[in-house]
Amino acid sequence: MGLSDARITSVSLAATVSIAICLIPALKYPANPPSIGEADTIGTRTALYFAIMAISIAAMTGSAILRKACLSRLGPWNASLIGISAYLVIVIGAGIALPPVDEVRPEFPATVLWQFRIAALGAQAILWAAIGLVFGALTHHAAMREIMSLPARRHLDGQEVL
Repeated sequence: MGLSDARITSVSLAATVSIAICLIPALKYPANPPSIGEADTIGTRTALYFAIMAISIAAMTGSAILRKACLSRLGPWNASLIGISAYLVIVIGAGIALPPVDEVRPEFPATVLWQFRIAALGAQAILWAAIGLVFGALTHHAAMREIMSLPARRHLDGQEVL
């Protein structure tokens, strides 16, 4: 992540991970309330959900490696655009290639379904935001303690510096 502050790195990493393992799989296979799907297909639905999650994680990792490879030649902006584009091409292609799952009965209330799916995504967003913020704060605190414990050195002019 370069020379970023520990807090920025932590929040950026949490946001990236939440996109890869929560948002992208939820766009292809959104959460359903319990007992809404067919019991016979739960294994297939779970396997498809984990497949898109694995593809998304692999694509995110590959796009980060691609960005790093392009960084010295193209600069941070263009390298980031190439990495993001590669990620999107892979996950959109996977989303098109994987079969759809539509087991919601027509009589199930659409507003209840929508509220459940928004609540599921909201819970994931809160979880990953908390992980990113808490880990960033703890890491920053630990880094500051380490810096403060280093012995002070004296410049030629007699002032102390770390």
